[in-house]
Amino acid sequence: MWIRAQMGRNVKRYRKDETFLKTSYYYETCTKEECWMLDRMMTPFWLRPKYYIDDPYEPYNVRHGIKSPRIGLNGKFARERPKILLEDSIADRYFHDR
Repeated sequence: MWIRAQMGRNVKRYRKDETFLKTSYYYETCTKEECWMLDRMMTPFWLRPKYYIDDPYEPYNVRHGIKSPRIGLNGKFARERPKILLEDSIADRYFHDR
């Protein structure tokens, strides 16, 4: 589950009513589509835990025993593509790194 700030919370605040000014700094949970998109964008670099001084998001970073959101039963990332081995003739024709 992902959280985000409310959109437009810092735009023309002088025109907003008092209720909006109080609730605009609350965090919202993302929709199902936004969560799917953000999960797809995560790479191993971003999945590593990061530690900051006086981090306001520290309570949200607890994963409750989950090592990574996309680890499959075989221990690899669920989205990783298998490596394709090409024949030498095809590799020589299209790749010039030998």
